[in-house]
Amino acid sequence: MDEGTKYYVILEDEALENSGGNENDGHSIYFTTEGEFKDETEPTNPDTPSVTPSLSGLTLTPADTSITASFKPNSAGTVYAMATTSSTTPTTAQIVSANKSVSAAANASGTLSITGLSANQKYYVFAFLRNSSGTDSSIVSSNTTTTISDAALSGLTLKPSGGSNVLTGFNASTKTYTVQVPSGTTTVDVAASTDTTANANSVITINGTAGASRTGIAVTAGATTKITLKIAADNKTTVDYVINITVAAE
Repeated sequence: MDEGTKYYVILEDEALENSGGNENDGHSIYFTTEGEFKDETEPTNPDTPSVTPSLSGLTLTPADTSITASFKPNSAGTVYAMATTSSTTPTTAQIVSANKSVSAAANASGTLSITGLSANQKYYVFAFLRNSSGTDSSIVSSNTTTTISDAALSGLTLKPSGGSNVLTGFNASTKTYTVQVPSGTTTVDVAASTDTTANANSVITINGTAGASRTGIAVTAGATTKITLKIAADNKTTVDYVINITVAAE
């Protein structure tokens, strides 16, 4: 027999009593061997999570330099998140090292703000839930593009009339460009574009004339020709882009 174990003995005689002097039920008595009693009916710890952790409903709200992530965990714990320009899924350790986390309650919607981002940039956000016992959920992800408070062009080209684009490396955040056109150039063509979703009801002017493109703008050898493009849009700050053009010497 095992130590600390309760045993039952089935009896024919209803007159017997167990070792503690208690009356039996007419059919059995019991006794316990010496040693620590083992109660096999002891309930499990109610604080132990009984479900696999998961994180659902990941949605992103972008601002100029931050993204707010919304989510709903199925158990209490900590939600970790990171934003990156790469679409490659990171490890949980890499997400934790980004130092963006928030405590979460079971089945309650939560949010986490990821700051220090660049404006007008596409980001991939990866997140997971680590429950109170240290078990991790699967990594979930979504992507969005941060906003920009200024009106902005999305493209800009400058060509000697009849030639190829000589304005390379355009960036919406760069407002001034210096470009040299080939010797003998007398006129240039300029064209601009914008994201009409981000810049609702946008208006582009080139040297004061409305329109996203102009051809035949005169340039003079030995001098700098300045072209100013202005863009305005709903709820945005109006912005100027400037191209300074020189003609290469003979």
